[in-house]
Amino acid sequence: MIRMFREYININTIRGKFFWLTTTLVVIPMVILSTIFYNITADKFGSKAKNQALASLNMADLYMDQVISDVNDLTNVILGNQELQAILAEKKMDDYAYLRNVDKVSKIMNVYTQSKPFITSYLIYSKNGIDKKHFYRGTDSITFGSRNMMSPEKANSYYKDLLTKNAIMWINKDPFGNVNEEAYSQMMVVVKLLKKTGGNFEDLGFVMLEIDKDAFFKGLQFLNPTEQSQLFVWDDRGELMYHMPRSEDPIREHEIVDKLRHQKFTTSKQQVLGDDKKYFGASVINERTGWSMISMIEDSKLLEDANEIGDYTIQTFLFVLIIGWIFALLFGNSIRRPLSMLRSMMVVNQYLPSLHNYQFNADDEVSQIGERFLRMMEENRKLNDQVYDALLKRKEAEIQVLQAQINPHFLYNTLESLNGFAVSNNQPEMSEVIGALGKFFRITLNRGNDLITVADEVEHVTAYVKVQQFRFKGKFEWICEVDEEMAQYMMPKLLLQPLVENAIHHGLKGRSSPGMIMLSGELSETAIKFSVSDDGPGIPDERLREIVDALTVSESGKIYGLKNVHDRIHLRFDIGYGLEIKSEAGKYTTVSIRIPLLDKDGKVIGSTTKISSGGRDQC
Repeated sequence: MIRMFREYININTIRGKFFWLTTTLVVIPMVILSTIFYNITADKFGSKAKNQALASLNMADLYMDQVISDVNDLTNVILGNQELQAILAEKKMDDYAYLRNVDKVSKIMNVYTQSKPFITSYLIYSKNGIDKKHFYRGTDSITFGSRNMMSPEKANSYYKDLLTKNAIMWINKDPFGNVNEEAYSQMMVVVKLLKKTGGNFEDLGFVMLEIDKDAFFKGLQFLNPTEQSQLFVWDDRGELMYHMPRSEDPIREHEIVDKLRHQKFTTSKQQVLGDDKKYFGASVINERTGWSMISMIEDSKLLEDANEIGDYTIQTFLFVLIIGWIFALLFGNSIRRPLSMLRSMMVVNQYLPSLHNYQFNADDEVSQIGERFLRMMEENRKLNDQVYDALLKRKEAEIQVLQAQINPHFLYNTLESLNGFAVSNNQPEMSEVIGALGKFFRITLNRGNDLITVADEVEHVTAYVKVQQFRFKGKFEWICEVDEEMAQYMMPKLLLQPLVENAIHHGLKGRSSPGMIMLSGELSETAIKFSVSDDGPGIPDERLREIVDALTVSESGKIYGLKNVHDRIHLRFDIGYGLEIKSEAGKYTTVSIRIPLLDKDGKVIGSTTKISSGGRDQC
C-alpha cells in the first residue's frame, strides 16, 4: 500500500503528474474562495438569526398570554356555574346527597375541562362540607393524591391563605406538601377562590386545576428548542418552571440561567461562566403572571446556516478533488480496469444472469483470475440448488412424521362406550353415533391425501363432536359458526380435531354443569383463521406462558396435540402462520390457527407455489 501510494504521488510517473495537476488546480482556488465566502455569509446570517430569535421569543410570549387568558376564562366560567354554587352552598347533606353531588360536579368539570388537554385533574374544596364531604375531585393524580393525603385541615388552612390574596394563583409546587419535588416536577396548579355571584357574595371554597407542564407548554415547540437553542420559563418567585429541551446537566443549566437573568439582554454576544462558548440571551416577562421566558442561543446555532454553507463548500471541494483524482487514476493507469471489473463482479449476486456479461481476455493474468472466479460461482450455484432441494425433502419427511404421530386413543374409548351402551340399553340412536364415527374415519383417511376442503374438515370435526357428545352426554353444547364462503378453499387435514379434543378434555374438566365449545372461522383476503373456544376454567398466566414457550421447543411432551398442529403449519407454510393461545383464568380459553388461502390445486392464492398434497396421516 505504501509503495503504491508513493508511486501514485511520484511526479515522474503519469499517475503522479495527473495527481499533482488536479490537486493544484482544485485545492488553492477552493481554499481562497471558501474562506472569503464563509466570512461574508457568517456575518449576515448571524445578524438575521439574532433578529429572528428575538422575534420568536416575542411570539412565544403572545402565545403564552393567550393560553393563560384561556385558563383565566375557564376559572371564571367555573366560578359562575349556578349549579356548582348551589352544591357548594349546601351546609348539610347526607351520604347519598353527597354522592349525587360528586357525580354532578364531575359532569360539570368534565364539560369545562375536556377542551383543555393540559388539565389532568381538578379539586374543589367546599368550606361548608362536614366530616369527609369537603372535597370534589377528579381522577387521582400526583397533586391531589388520595383522601388520606388530602385532609380537610390542610385544605382549610390553604383556603384561609387564599382569602388574603383573593386572586387567581399559579403554583409551581405541590400546594399541600404531599409529594416530593422530583415526583412533582412535571405538574403545576392554578387556584381560584369560589364565591357566590349574587346575594351576599359568600365565600364557598376554592377550585384547583392540575396542569401537565408538557402539554401546557407544548405550543412553544414552534421555537424548535435544542441543546444549542434553549428556552427557560421562570415563575414570579424566581423558580424554574419549565425548560425546553430537557437537559442532562441541570446544575450547569441553573447556573447559566441565573447568570443570564441578572443581565441586560441585547443583541450583542455575552461571555457566560467563563465557558469557551458564547451565548446570545434574551428575556421577556409576561404581564399577566410575571413569568420570565429566557432564550439562550449558542453562537454555533446563530451561525448554523453559515456553517451549513461552509460544510457544503467543503463537501463540494472534496467532491471536485475526488473527481479529479479519479480522472487522474483512470488516465494514468489502464491496468486498474480489469481489477475494477473483477472487484465489481465479486459483489454481484451469484444468481444474477449479469455474471455472463463479464468477458475477460485469456492472455491477461488478472483476466485469468476472473475466469476462475466465474467457474467457482457457477459451481457454488449448483451446490446451493442441491442443498435447497435436500432441505425441502427433509421438511416433507418431517411433516409426514408429525402427521403419523396423531394419537387415536379417543377411538378406543368411544368404541368401548358404544359397546357398553348397546349392551345395557339397546337404543337405536347407537346407529347415528356409529355413522358419525364412520364419517370421521372416512374423512381422516381421505384416500391418502393430506389436503382437504374446509367443508370436509368442518364436517370431520363435527362428526368427532357427535361421538364425544355421546360419550359425555349432556356435558357440553357445540356451536359451529363457519362461513359457507370458506368451504371451497383447501387446507391441511386434521388441524381442528386436536384443538376440539383439547377443549373437551380441559374445558370440561371438573365441571358439574354443562359447558360450551364453539368453532368459528374468519376469512380474509390472504388467510383463514379458525378459533376453538371453551368456557372452562381457563389457564393461569404462568401455565399459559409455559405452554406458549413449549410450542417453540424442539421436543416437548407437555402439549403434544397443540404442538403437533403448530409444527405442521410451520413446516408447511411461512413463519407468519401457526397457532395462538389466549386465555383468562376462570373465564375462557381460545386456541386459534392461521393458514394461507389455498385453491383447489393446493396453491397459495396470490403465489405460484403449490403446497404438496402427498403423505398419509396415521390414525
